[in-house]
Amino acid sequence: QALRSDTLGQQILSLLRPSFPMDFIGVVLGILVFICVLVVLPLFYEITLTLASALGFKNLRASGKALRIAKLLLEVSDKAERGIQAMVVGMITIPIYVHFQEVLPLFLGRREDSIVHIILVHLLPSVWINSNMLFNYYHACVDSPGYSENSMQEDMRVCAHCRRAKPAGVHHCGTCKQCVVQMDHHCPFTANCVGKGNFRRFFLFVLYSWLATTYAFWLVLAAHGHCDAFELDARLCTAWRTRIVAIAALACGVLTVFLIFLVILTLTGRTTRAFLNWEKPDIMPNQSAWNRLQARLGPVHIWWLYLFPFPLAPIAEPLRDQQL
Repeated sequence: QALRSDTLGQQILSLLRPSFPMDFIGVVLGILVFICVLVVLPLFYEITLTLASALGFKNLRASGKALRIAKLLLEVSDKAERGIQAMVVGMITIPIYVHFQEVLPLFLGRREDSIVHIILVHLLPSVWINSNMLFNYYHACVDSPGYSENSMQEDMRVCAHCRRAKPAGVHHCGTCKQCVVQMDHHCPFTANCVGKGNFRRFFLFVLYSWLATTYAFWLVLAAHGHCDAFELDARLCTAWRTRIVAIAALACGVLTVFLIFLVILTLTGRTTRAFLNWEKPDIMPNQSAWNRLQARLGPVHIWWLYLFPFPLAPIAEPLRDQQL
């Protein structure tokens, strides 16, 4: 029965496995990393200017040379954004390919790993994590971040760039050319601003991306650390699989740091823009961390919906104490 189960697993795998050469995957990864570097150059430059200001070079940001460099980097980043969404989809689908092409066959080769184990440990987690990741990424790209309305009230500020109403918490995005409510940052990976309207989707995309990299790191580490147990050919311990472990560890580490950073900003009521400019908390500054978290992610009683790729109603107003 176990042999029959293994044979069935191999037949299923033969239908799922593509036949792309691994060298091709390496070239694609190199192109994706290059595009990624081009896109994040303005962010690294802004962080550098912020650190320089903290060290006492406060006039550096306003200098003509610094402004010209920032403008050039923004133009390069804007052009690179045309391929950034394809890059992100590639970064999601390539690990899926590596999972089924390189890692899953090793587990199928072990007699003790039944088809039920393969479904519970490989297929279901992969479908659940990747479907949520792609779904939330799509909505982070297409959902409106929440643009400022044209309605004006007495003594309300007006944006000098787009001439729209600019109440407290609204900031102008130089890339989108519009004012965004609770603007966090302009994300090059979604080619969209992150604001009040789509912050929840962006947060969930980062969360499921972290889950995906953690899951991938565990899989490749388990496969790489038990070479003899699989009793397969020598490909298991080649340099390519060592590189897979290194890439998975790097991706998991980077996303872990970014997720922790995003959670801290949310709990303290800061946006990424406010953090980079050394500003005070600008989202519900007089509320508790728990209230701020629900204000940005929605009330806690609907968080179970985030386990599934479901459409969600927008958060219309910041939550108040009596609403929680």
